Amino acid sequence: MTKYPFLSDNVRKTFKMSAGALAGGLWLVSPLAMAEEADHREHGAHEHGAAMLTVVIEDNMLEMVFSAPAANIVGFEQVPHDDAQRNAVAEAVSQLKQAEVLFGLPAEADCQLDHVEIESALLEQEGHQDHAHEEERHADFDVSYRYNCQATEKLDSIDVNIFTAFPHNQHIEVQYITSAGQGMQALEAGNSRIKF
Repeated sequence: MTKYPFLSDNVRKTFKMSAGALAGGLWLVSPLAMAEEADHREHGAHEHGAAMLTVVIEDNMLEMVFSAPAANIVGFEQVPHDDAQRNAVAEAVSQLKQAEVLFGLPAEADCQLDHVEIESALLEQEGHQDHAHEEERHADFDVSYRYNCQATEKLDSIDVNIFTAFPHNQHIEVQYITSAGQGMQALEAGNSRIKF
C-alpha cells in the first residue's frame, strides 16, 4: 500500500518514474515518485526557502502535490513543544486547507475541490515521537490537492498564492504533466503563475 493514496491509479500507471522519462532534454518524474522524494527529503537534507509543486492534469482531474520544509510554513522543523508552536501548526494546517486562497484556477475550467490531504511529522502526537532522533529530524509539509474539473482544457494557467500565505517560501520549483505535454517552471513572489 502506498503512502500517497491521493494519487489516482491512472496517474500512478501513466507517470511511473522510468529511465525513459526523458523528453526534450527535460527529465520529469511521476507525482508518486515526487511524493516519495518529498518523503525522502523529510529524512534528509532540504533547502529552506525552497519548495516543490507537482501538477498533473488528466481527464477531468487536477492533482497537485505541494512539498516544503516545515520552516517555510511554520518557522520551525521539530515537533512542537509548547502551545505557541502547536497553535502555529494548527494555523498552518488551516491555511493549507484553503486551496481557493492558495491557488487561482481559471473559472472557465469549472474545478471543484474534491480532497485535501496534509502530511507532516509535526502533526504526529508528541508521545509517539522517537525523542532520540527528534533533534536531527527536519520535518516537511506534504500537501495534496485533488480537483474535479468540467473543462480541464481551459486550465491554461494556475496562480500560486503560496508566497503571500507563507512568505518564508522564496521559490517553488514546479513540474507539470498535462495532455499537451510536460514541463518545469520556477516561481517566486513576483512571478507566481504557472503557464501550461
